[in-house]
Amino acid sequence: MKLDKLEHLLVSVVIVLLLWAGLSFVLEQMSALAVASGLALLTGATKELVYDGLMDEGDPSWADFAADCVGVAIGAAAVWLAVSL
Repeated sequence: MKLDKLEHLLVSVVIVLLLWAGLSFVLEQMSALAVASGLALLTGATKELVYDGLMDEGDPSWADFAADCVGVAIGAAAVWLAVSL
């Protein structure tokens, strides 16, 4: 895996975990997880579409977004496992 894809994956995991931690104070844990996951996906998509695409700061990449999606899945699975155990 290239370093760029690993960075996308890890940042997405961290976004899910941090958002979930904050949102779980005001929402039920699984609702907080759903919102955190959705916002993390939105962040990745926005980065690719707006920052890389419209602002010409980079090249929009489906592979980068796929790495974001995998990171969100890992983060959500980690939260789900922690809450379920």
